Amino acid sequence: MMIKFNDMLLTLLFIYFGLGFSIPSMAQKLPTRSCELRIVDSKEAPIEGALFSLHSFNGNYFVPVGPMAEFAKQRQSNSRGIIEVHYPNLPLFGTPLEYAGGSIHHPDFLSQDIQFQLALDAKKERTIEMKHGVDVRIDLNSDIDDQPLKPCGVVFSKSGPPLIRRVRNDRLETRAIAYGTWQAMFVQPDANGATLFSSATTFQLQEKQSSLALNGLLETGIAIRGKLDASVPRPIRNGRVLLYMLVGTAMEGIDPVEWHDYVPIHENGTFEFPSVPKGGRLQLIAFCEGWISKEIVRDHFVEGKILEIKNADINVELSMNRTYKARFHMEDDSKNPVKGVNLSCFANQQYLTGSNTMLGVMIKSIRSIDAQIEGRLAETGNVVWPSFGGASGEDGIVEVDGLPRVPKRLSVNITSPFAKSPWTESFDGPSGDELIIEHTIRIAP
Repeated sequence: MMIKFNDMLLTLLFIYFGLGFSIPSMAQKLPTRSCELRIVDSKEAPIEGALFSLHSFNGNYFVPVGPMAEFAKQRQSNSRGIIEVHYPNLPLFGTPLEYAGGSIHHPDFLSQDIQFQLALDAKKERTIEMKHGVDVRIDLNSDIDDQPLKPCGVVFSKSGPPLIRRVRNDRLETRAIAYGTWQAMFVQPDANGATLFSSATTFQLQEKQSSLALNGLLETGIAIRGKLDASVPRPIRNGRVLLYMLVGTAMEGIDPVEWHDYVPIHENGTFEFPSVPKGGRLQLIAFCEGWISKEIVRDHFVEGKILEIKNADINVELSMNRTYKARFHMEDDSKNPVKGVNLSCFANQQYLTGSNTMLGVMIKSIRSIDAQIEGRLAETGNVVWPSFGGASGEDGIVEVDGLPRVPKRLSVNITSPFAKSPWTESFDGPSGDELIIEHTIRIAP
């Protein structure tokens, strides 16, 4: 399962840094309440085994880290179709929590995003009806002779079914696909990284169609090897290369299949993706201590290197640029440091599709495949969240490191315990080769 970012990112970051719920410590356990969802089919019969994942409150998405991770845990409906949902017993930006949002999944029913009221009566049931999709059977084979297929999964081009029923290693089934045109890629994970992929398969499900049989040929992927340019001093420290790939054909109304991965950068500056899908459009973004990919779009977003790849292994060198650190001093009118002020940056990385996120967000699509094979949703650990922000301590300072040098001014979101709502301020970045810049933010009591 993958998270995409847009203008909602501001709210995502608020809650990530504890701003939405005024969390003084990421280790703090929040007071909670609960309510019940009742999951039924079109005949109002209870559905057992439906998986529910909570993702938002009052329309605001939250990042499932720290004390918020508890609320993102997957919940499964029991034999009566009941799921107990837990949520914070705290206001959001001073407003009581009125409704929550999440997604619900089952291999025999269409996945859906839902919103429901958080009534004062914790035992009041909220009934959610799920509908059947088309019966789809997928039979798979491999181009590797005399090697039996291991368990496989599938990636769809849009918000497709994250839950697939595995009948055998070479057969998958689901009733969680709606009518329409789809692209799908079949994947066989390998513990040693030699993952097998099919090409992207396009298929259409017509209204009133009851079933569909698909076949997929799994092949060895291609390897991507590379290094950082010579401007980056060795040894490399804390380096990663992020990969984002669009597989298949972009057609009107049909998105390509997306594939995400990341690997470490070795101390000598080299890296390797052992196996990625054959053919497609590829984006590589590298970062390490003090350095980030050089390519910038729209004066603000790091885009990295874009490649069109075919069916052969490739070697690539990535151009890099220095990053800088911004040190923010939170002070009152008497220039005394102010503790407990939260600060976070705007999105600063752009995907191929034009959506935005924070630099360093790392997603491995293979983890979603592993989860699918095991009959569960991908865990929230599928995403690694960078810390472009924080809260001021006794010295009133927030330091933000690893910032890219971009033409646009640096904009940050600020939430103060003395203010009713967050606000935004903008600052000049480095004018030359400075590695650290200092800014002061006045906090009114």
